[in-house]
Amino acid sequence: MSPGPDRVSRHIQMSLQNLPTNQSACSIFKVATSGLQQGDQNDPVIGNVLIFSTVSYDILLLENQLPFCVLLKLSSMAMPNENVPFIDKASGFFKWMYPSSELERSNTISSHECKHLLDLLYHNWLLPSPSERHSGIEAKNTKFIRNAKELKEVGIKFGKQEGSFGLFLGVRFEKDMIKIPRLKIEDTTESLFRNLIAYEQCSQRQHLYVTDYITLMDCLINTPEDVRILRHRGIIENGLGDDEMVCTLFNKLGINVMMSDRGLFYYAQLFEDVEKHCTQRRNVWLAKLWHNHFNSPWSLISFLAALTLLLLTLLQTNWYCYGKTVAEQDAWDVARNKGVDLVVVNPVVVLGPLLQPTVNASILHILKYLTGSAKTYANAVQAYVHVRDVAVAHILVFETPSASGRYICFEKMLHRGEVVEILAKFFPEYPIPTKCSDEKNPRKQNYKLTNQKIKDLGIEFVPVKQCLYETVKSLQEKGILPIPKHVEDSVNIQYKSSFISRV
Repeated sequence: MSPGPDRVSRHIQMSLQNLPTNQSACSIFKVATSGLQQGDQNDPVIGNVLIFSTVSYDILLLENQLPFCVLLKLSSMAMPNENVPFIDKASGFFKWMYPSSELERSNTISSHECKHLLDLLYHNWLLPSPSERHSGIEAKNTKFIRNAKELKEVGIKFGKQEGSFGLFLGVRFEKDMIKIPRLKIEDTTESLFRNLIAYEQCSQRQHLYVTDYITLMDCLINTPEDVRILRHRGIIENGLGDDEMVCTLFNKLGINVMMSDRGLFYYAQLFEDVEKHCTQRRNVWLAKLWHNHFNSPWSLISFLAALTLLLLTLLQTNWYCYGKTVAEQDAWDVARNKGVDLVVVNPVVVLGPLLQPTVNASILHILKYLTGSAKTYANAVQAYVHVRDVAVAHILVFETPSASGRYICFEKMLHRGEVVEILAKFFPEYPIPTKCSDEKNPRKQNYKLTNQKIKDLGIEFVPVKQCLYETVKSLQEKGILPIPKHVEDSVNIQYKSSFISRV
């Protein structure tokens, strides 16, 4: 409820009577009249740049504030013919103090709502008014976020907020990036912040936007390195010259200041989203990786060297066998936890007639020696088993109550040289390699492997030579392995001769 005209007149008269003995009030009166209309350059206050700048900040001290209605009356008395509203002239006068002075501003508070000049500055710093922006969410357990350097290491980026946003209400967290409006730090910045904070602390405001902003910046800035990160992203313009001074400024501004209630903290949602990002396992892994391997150029070089060696090792890894091994290990873990009676049949390279129309890894192991794609054979050994024997083995372990554990299912182990010799005897028409790819090293010996456990169940294995023969015949019948023309003609002649003799 606004005071009546008589009460305002008495307040103004009392203030005017006290002006000669109140130097701060005289300064406000001077700036309110002469200063806003450029005044007399010979005036000791207006004409002296140093004094005028000092007085401009002095009139914003919380203890020096005069009611805005008093200033309006003084303005009307000193400038009776002025057409521009006093509040517009005052906003324009303080424009150089705004944190982002390049933004176009319109008054966010009316003359009747404005309490004093510090209140006017406060609302212009917010821009737009708090009622037009989302305020804090209820977050009773809001955690403080990490400093800029640590956040950067977990993948959070920083950027300058563009557009018409106030210093406090323009902070956003979008797509792993914290956007903050630009702030120019000067010698007078600390004084302005302290008076704005004091004004909030003494008022009955529900939201303490300036206090919350200082809390945010105090969290982000712990060291000069944090200031450097924000400065390089255009968020801070350091007019002090030393990042250490900026760090000290923000770390001290929050001392002995009452923070916002956690349920009304304006940046609660931002803090919650940032903390959620930091607790994700992928981001934590990246943070550890950065600390351990990228904290110096030499560490980075060492990491790249180790990574290169790892990649070279992986190129030699048999991922098919690795996948089979891991799958069985997981099966044993599940069986142990669930109390399942698990019995495993472990076949080796499975050969024999194909049921599917395509070639699998085991068949490709033989096919490459028949098509000419392999010019040499490897210096390696491998065990083999017929596909029917694998099926019989599964039936035996299932129907035998005493069966338990692992059963290695193979008929015989052969060196690759023995494999190509058998293939060459059965199918000499194909370009089967005769040379080993590793003639410098000794011939690899067979692994120490036994199939006695599964033999004890009564299985009789198909000989490995028959396995190889039936595999090649199946590839020919399915059209996967072409039959050379001279062999095909010979087979047709033999068939015709046989048919004529029978007739």
